Amino acid sequence: MNMKFQDGLLFTSIQISFRGSTKVIENIVIDTGAAETIISPDAVEDIGIFAELEDSVNSFYGVGGSPHNFFSKNVGKVNLGEVSL
Repeated sequence: MNMKFQDGLLFTSIQISFRGSTKVIENIVIDTGAAETIISPDAVEDIGIFAELEDSVNSFYGVGGSPHNFFSKNVGKVNLGEVSL
């Protein structure tokens, strides 16, 4: 897994597969203190990942305490370098 340190943060890229489509997403922040991994829907809608009726919707609180909603989706595979999740 390649990482770069920039502006006080660690970044990497991931490859995500969903229903036969695959995409590499660059500049993913590695947040070792986060309980969840959130990927912007804008980054994955072109491979068919968007909210559907059967998806669960949850909330998280961002920097400063502002609430945000997100949907959960099971994907086929996520690759971080040579590691498949």
